[in-house]
Amino acid sequence: MLTGRNTSWASRVNELCKSPRKTLIVVGGLHFCEEGNLLQQMGRPTSLIEKKGRT
Repeated sequence: MLTGRNTSWASRVNELCKSPRKTLIVVGGLHFCEEGNLLQQMGRPTSLIEKKGRT
């Protein structure tokens, strides 16, 4: 469900990012998780964040 929404939002969000106007874009955290996330759909670099426990 989110992958389809991310795909449809990606081009619009990229347009907004290129605008000289100040723009606030608010999305839920799940749009940044898993394969097909919003940043990947936008062609933005992503990296894995790993949780490290105490030793």
